Amino acid sequence: MKVHLNDHDILHPYLGTKSAVKNFIRSFSDFYLYGQQVVMATDVPFCFIADTLLFPYDLMVKLRRHQRQRPVPSG
Repeated sequence: MKVHLNDHDILHPYLGTKSAVKNFIRSFSDFYLYGQQVVMATDVPFCFIADTLLFPYDLMVKLRRHQRQRPVPSG
């Protein structure tokens, strides 16, 4: 959810899932809690579902930003 609530310059549909996969892979090298990999692995499918449900919101935000950045033709 934090990926969707933060104001990113580049917004693509499955940024939360990508972040969850990176955290899961990183949990093997930065091991500090027992069972951490299980929690991180469980987070990946939930992030995928949340990203799928929030796809229309992401698309709307991306379109609004694109419209704001495009100059208005005069005349």
